[in-house]
Amino acid sequence: SDRGEEADEIWIVNDDGSHPRQLTFHSEENEVYFIEPVFNPQDTNWIVFEYVKGENDANATHKIALLLVESGEIILLTDGSFDDRLPSWRADGEKILFQRNEYGEDEGWEIYVADIDVDAEEILSNLYSISNGISDDTDASWSYDNEHILTSSNYDHIETPNIYRFTLNEREAPERITFSEINEDGAASQSPDEEWIAFESHYGEDEDEPSEIWLIRMDE
Repeated sequence: SDRGEEADEIWIVNDDGSHPRQLTFHSEENEVYFIEPVFNPQDTNWIVFEYVKGENDANATHKIALLLVESGEIILLTDGSFDDRLPSWRADGEKILFQRNEYGEDEGWEIYVADIDVDAEEILSNLYSISNGISDDTDASWSYDNEHILTSSNYDHIETPNIYRFTLNEREAPERITFSEINEDGAASQSPDEEWIAFESHYGEDEDEPSEIWLIRMDE
């Protein structure tokens, strides 16, 4: 939220909207901002988020970082060599994913996964891409079986991104979930019973066109 000042900071708030509390405090000298926070589902004293250095525009550097809620300590997990965004913690708290672009272009995003242990000397380990190198994969989230990842992708050389379900094995072809030839489908989220997927669908390339929320059953 930018409710404190003009910069984006991480806040927490009760479920009913009461008692908002600011957790991060950016430095105007360093132009550092904090966005896309996600709690560790197993230990909510930890938050993974995007650490942005710059003016949060196309030239900014995006890193993945941890925030210790109790103390406000920030730990960088990636060094800024690549553009790393949209982290997501697996339900068991043992892995995270994020999207990475190695070439600084609008396309070429890959989904990376890694083991995470906040008590280990090396917090992130076994980092690798589940993408195949020929598709543009974005807006990823974990499935509730902890073994699959939902992402917006053009895997089958399609012109508009659709929802795909990837496995953690980068050599295994993903399963296509939506089959839209016009709408761009993304930002998928699976229901806890694993029967439904909610996703965002946007018509055409006009950014002014509104997006809609759709539901699809996993067996359809």
